[in-house]
Amino acid sequence: MSLSFPKLSQAQRKYIRSLHRSKVRDEEQSFLVEGEKLCREIIRSEYKVSSIVIRNNTSTDIIYLAEEFSGKGIEVFIAEASEFDSLCDAKTPQDIIAIARYPSENTYVHHKKIIVLDRVADPGNVGTIIRTAEWFGFESIILGKGCADRFNPKTVRSTMGSLFRITVCESNNLEVYLRTIPSDYSILGALLNGEKELNECSRNDKTVLVFGNESMGIEPSLIRYLTGTYIIKGYGKAESLNVAVAAGISMFHFADS
Repeated sequence: MSLSFPKLSQAQRKYIRSLHRSKVRDEEQSFLVEGEKLCREIIRSEYKVSSIVIRNNTSTDIIYLAEEFSGKGIEVFIAEASEFDSLCDAKTPQDIIAIARYPSENTYVHHKKIIVLDRVADPGNVGTIIRTAEWFGFESIILGKGCADRFNPKTVRSTMGSLFRITVCESNNLEVYLRTIPSDYSILGALLNGEKELNECSRNDKTVLVFGNESMGIEPSLIRYLTGTYIIKGYGKAESLNVAVAAGISMFHFADS
């Protein structure tokens, strides 16, 4: 199929590659969305897309998707295979990238089900937690200082589109944030020395779950804001659970209220 889209310029390639850096993303208020599935998700979301890049000689499905973006007034560009691959963070790039804008506001909403992450540094874990939160009906994710960037390319990919449908905010001071939580919420933390086992925790329709750093747990200064702590009982010899797995088990328990 003959493509009428313009070729990506060298300056544009340089700009797109610069968005792999968190500092530049924050300055430009823009981030990358890689792959067909995520681009299909974002075109149906409230996020604004600045432009699209597709690989030359791509599939008919990708071309139709690019034309859908173009029909919405979004610029589409073509890059040769080697140029396109150099723009991507994924080891096996797909044939389309969107350059998207940050949401207009980083606004905290006291939804009934909230996840707070303290220094969860791995973007794959953060993305998986965002995806799992949507599955179990948690409506907000608050990322504290030291967490992986919500718009890191790996975080974005790991959310599988959930990033575009639930509220994900960043906080430079989780102590201040936790002080804003109304008194009728349960604020619970997963700790290796938790007061109760998870299955002993009662369900509240207003719940905040706090998860800490993969190796160090929840910052001690935050623990005083918790209304309770719990442990996920294990039966083998592993020292601890992966934080995304622990979050998923916890969200399953608290999802029914």
